[in-house]
Amino acid sequence: MKYLHILAFASALASLTACTPEQRAQKSEAVKTALQGSPTLRENFYASCRSGNVTAKQKQAIAAMANVSANDPMAVVCRRVVNGLTAGKITSEEVETFVRTQVPSPNIIKVVQGR
Repeated sequence: MKYLHILAFASALASLTACTPEQRAQKSEAVKTALQGSPTLRENFYASCRSGNVTAKQKQAIAAMANVSANDPMAVVCRRVVNGLTAGKITSEEVETFVRTQVPSPNIIKVVQGR
């Protein structure tokens, strides 16, 4: 699951280099606040996430983890990620770490599973 497109928007909203814990927290809060106040931004995040390059094998794995149909798991997963960011259930830092390492945090797993 690659959410690089989402992160491009997040990076445009907040500083690109958040070095301290305070800066990372500010960045996540800025992303959350921007998403909360802009339905258009949420839809742009969602559309960018869905347009990501995902193989059929990756889609099957995503569908299994998210407990959704393998037909179009990205529609559900991307919506859940955007909603999770907006609600503050996951942070932009968690998403960035996941994209970089391909290891989801427990919070990302919960959000992707709809919990």
